[in-house]
Amino acid sequence: MTISAADESTFLGGTWTRWGTGRVPVGVNSSDTNFNSVEKTGGANTHALSTAELPSHNHSFSGSVTVNANGAHTHQASSGAYKVGSGSGSVYFYMTNGGSSSGQTTGSAGSHNHTATISGTIGSAGSGSAHNNLQPYITCYFWKRTA
Repeated sequence: MTISAADESTFLGGTWTRWGTGRVPVGVNSSDTNFNSVEKTGGANTHALSTAELPSHNHSFSGSVTVNANGAHTHQASSGAYKVGSGSGSVYFYMTNGGSSSGQTTGSAGSHNHTATISGTIGSAGSGSAHNNLQPYITCYFWKRTA
C-alpha cells in the first residue's frame, strides 16, 4: 500500500504527522549521552576528516635535478691544499696552488650539466584520532511484544 502526502494525516484513523524524516531510529539509552533522551537528533550525512583524524603517515620525496649547461666554465679554488675523491678505497688527488696566496682556477671541462639526486621525508601527518561515524538519527522508544 502506498501512502501519499495527502493521505498521511488520515491513515489508520487519528491524526498523523511525518516523523524522523531522513533519520534512522535509535533506541533511547540512558547510559549514553548521545542517546539518553527521546527525540534527540545527531549524526551527519557526511564528515570531512581533519588532519588529526587521518591515520598517522609520512610523505616522502625523491628525484633528481639537473642544472643545464650554460657554456664552458671553470671553478676557482682558494689558497691551500685540497683532497679530491670520495669513499673508502678511492684514489685521492691533491691540488695545491703552488704556494701562491691567490686562488687557482681549474681547467674548463667544456659545456656540461650538473646533476644532483635528492630524497627525504617532509614529515608526519595525522594521528588517527576518532571521528564522527554516526549517520543522521533520532532517538525513540522501541517496544517488543513478548507475550
